[in-house]
Amino acid sequence: MKYEYREIESCLKKWKDDHKREWPYLSQEDLIANGVDAPMLFADVALDKKKTNGSFLSYCGRKLKLNAIDESISTKMVIGYIPCVNEDGEKGFLRIIRKKRRILLFLIPLLLLIGLLIGGWYFLSHQNTVDLDEAAISYQMPNGMKNDNPQEIMIPVFNQLKTNHNSNTISVGLVNPEGNPCYFKYKIVLKESKKTIYESKWIEPGTAVVEIEIKEKLKIGTYPITIKVESGSLDDPSVALNGGEIESTLKVE
Repeated sequence: MKYEYREIESCLKKWKDDHKREWPYLSQEDLIANGVDAPMLFADVALDKKKTNGSFLSYCGRKLKLNAIDESISTKMVIGYIPCVNEDGEKGFLRIIRKKRRILLFLIPLLLLIGLLIGGWYFLSHQNTVDLDEAAISYQMPNGMKNDNPQEIMIPVFNQLKTNHNSNTISVGLVNPEGNPCYFKYKIVLKESKKTIYESKWIEPGTAVVEIEIKEKLKIGTYPITIKVESGSLDDPSVALNGGEIESTLKVE
């Protein structure tokens, strides 16, 4: 079947075939603008030139090979429509189609892979930026006490701390109660001299440092101290949350 190109004033778009030849066509939007909702289709432009059915479009001395209408359009992409007339004088259109690009099929798993890599990098870098105290061990508070309200921060209280004048080691439970929405960092300061004699690294919820070593040897006596508790978000410990200060004493025997 031979088809002749049919002039339409608004047919201004150009499609290039494999030989870089230009063919006028209308887009779907152009068809609607011309009052054509369901175009009369005669044939499809041949995707595989070896499988052409012998039909062709004649335009300006050129021929464009055609195929029968492809019913498996779900796997194709419609580019546009070439207005034409068949040998019987009937007006209709030739459909320009192409295979859908497979890049989309690979794009989704590729994005997932990139997302996993970025997520893994963030997790590892996040873990590396949290300077956890290596002395912290799993710790359960008396009577199984824990924080059941993630909107609040539970801070423990302390009785008098004790140590021997021949040692810098103190047995104490610097705990971050289970259920707290933050890391804890402890600092022990001598009230009179304002000197920091101990400072922990970040302690995770549900863990505690139970034995510490203070920075200097103290003489026998009782020293007023302030135990300062600094808190940092579990998402980013550099984001400070509510902390606290507990007044206590350190007895050196």
